Amino acid sequence: MNTIDVYALLAQVVQGGFMEAIPWKEWYHGVRTFFYVIDAVLLVFLVYILFKALPYGTKLSMFAKRPKRAITLRDEVFREHWQDILTKTETELTENYKLAIIEADALVDDVLKRLQYQGEHMADRLARLSSQDFTSIDRLWKAHRMRNEIAHTPGFTISQEEAKRVLDDYQSFFHEVGLL
Repeated sequence: MNTIDVYALLAQVVQGGFMEAIPWKEWYHGVRTFFYVIDAVLLVFLVYILFKALPYGTKLSMFAKRPKRAITLRDEVFREHWQDILTKTETELTENYKLAIIEADALVDDVLKRLQYQGEHMADRLARLSSQDFTSIDRLWKAHRMRNEIAHTPGFTISQEEAKRVLDDYQSFFHEVGLL
């Protein structure tokens, strides 16, 4: 566009034909190209900012682990209670083995409640746990089933080795939640 064209354009604007004075058809391609360039620059900038911000954001994953909730039990009191349960397996009385397993199961149930897992029974709370959150979930289920056998089967007997194995299953859960 040269100087004469600009003067002609200004003359048409002064006469009141502003919209007719602008050569829209000629400017269309230039304006469209300008906005394509702006869009591309903004898109590149957005991708750049996204990659720069990724290390500072939360880690997103389809299989992300939920953070474990904090336990409010006092560690020392819990450890003393757990030691009392373990000492019951050092005797020769099978009734003490059963009692130790039942108490350990009740302790796990209390921990699950404090971790705010909902459910009417311990089995309901255990069902809400996932193997992604707790790797010891299968062992915990096995120990809970043994506790149910003890509680619901009259005359059920258990050896000292079996009782220690079941308590080890409970102990692995306590290690996983950070209580031991």
